[in-house]
Amino acid sequence: MLWIALHLPELPLEALARGSPLPETCAVAERHRIIACDGKALARGVKPGISTAAALALAPQIRIRERDAAAETEALLGIAAWAMQFTPNVALDFPDAVLLEISGSLKLFGGLTQILGDLREGIEAMGFTTCLAVAPTARAVCWLARSGKETLVTDAERMDEAVSTLPTAVLRCDTDTLESLQAIGAATVGDLLALPREGLARRFGQALLDDLDRARGRLADPRTFFKPPPRFTARIELLA
Repeated sequence: MLWIALHLPELPLEALARGSPLPETCAVAERHRIIACDGKALARGVKPGISTAAALALAPQIRIRERDAAAETEALLGIAAWAMQFTPNVALDFPDAVLLEISGSLKLFGGLTQILGDLREGIEAMGFTTCLAVAPTARAVCWLARSGKETLVTDAERMDEAVSTLPTAVLRCDTDTLESLQAIGAATVGDLLALPREGLARRFGQALLDDLDRARGRLADPRTFFKPPPRFTARIELLA
């Protein structure tokens, strides 16, 4: 199998912006913390992770919107439906990724390079920012894309090498687990793979080992494929 992941790192901001131009400096907040901001806000020192109060101090005219999970889900579903033109095997990886199993589509659509180019062009035309990755397993391709590296791994024998350099943050464990991993010196996936499996399971649970094995193709990682709704509706606010 061969998977492509479309990771949408700016989805909180771009989902809110669809259909409504935002000429002013804009950011999205959740629990009084900035989680996404546009280029104008970044230029003024605003960045994800700071408080809304700090953002307003840096950019008094900034427009801060509360995160809209429903808008993000709607945008993700729309991208999944659009991606089905390349393969019927499209899966959602909430909250910000769409996966395509494209091993049966390579010849039909002109090869991997052509498919990646078409995906990138289409996503950009819809107004979204994306990071693409390719890997033989769904778990690994998610990790690669969410790391921000557009990595292409088509050989299953390179899986361990590809995931070993990734930070443990891609596992999306809870904060306590991530802090515990950092405390024992496990900053990367490779550091985890080097630890004794029995001790790792005792301390952090079997689920962590299972995630590592799914990413490396040593354990099955079944996905539920997206089914488009029988009806489609969309709305866009015009300027006048």
